[in-house]
Amino acid sequence: MELASGAGHIVAVHVKDTKPGIFKNVPFGEGIVDFERCFSTLHKSGYQGPYLIEMWSETASNPTKEVIIARDWVKQRMHNAGLAIEV
Repeated sequence: MELASGAGHIVAVHVKDTKPGIFKNVPFGEGIVDFERCFSTLHKSGYQGPYLIEMWSETASNPTKEVIIARDWVKQRMHNAGLAIEV
């Protein structure tokens, strides 16, 4: 995984899901990113910096609710990958 080659040099991580050729309006869990593998790789590399959820939701009727759902989804994947995080 290319991510491992950045060990020791990564200072922040933007967390975002995508589909092939589609980078906007992809809800977490509906894209192709293997989050648990990425989080596990970062954890094993010793990364302890910030994680920033990045999402596009231009048509959301309740953006606050969508952010909360995304945060909870991401936190569960982080927990599954072995990161010490409250879920």
